[in-house]
Amino acid sequence: MKKLITFLLMVSSLNIVYAQDYFMYIKGEKRYFEVSPNKILVEFTDDTDTSTIKNIVKENTSFQLSRISRTDNKKMKLLSFQGIDKAQTIGLIKQWKNKGKILYSDVVFVNRNGEETAALTDQIVVRLKQESD
Repeated sequence: MKKLITFLLMVSSLNIVYAQDYFMYIKGEKRYFEVSPNKILVEFTDDTDTSTIKNIVKENTSFQLSRISRTDNKKMKLLSFQGIDKAQTIGLIKQWKNKGKILYSDVVFVNRNGEETAALTDQIVVRLKQESD
């Protein structure tokens, strides 16, 4: 009986972790986002070329890389994988934090239509309504 109760508590706590609601307010409207099941934003130590990124991925995971997309930041790349789910994506991000040429890695958010909309970074961007604020 104790084992059953312990198991149920573990399952319910996992459900709480993965059922988080991610949202932000855009023009006063609350918009919800889901974690992309197959995309990771990664910052490398320098402007890393595609072949080096492929080698880093090959050395650090068995997941198949399907695409490397550029971002506005030369050091950051959007990596897309095939045959990977949300739990595996989150596990890979945790595994890659501050590892070798990888300075930073985190989730990418998609809207309810599955379109990329935002990503977590290690930077905070603040825009003031007025310069005096």
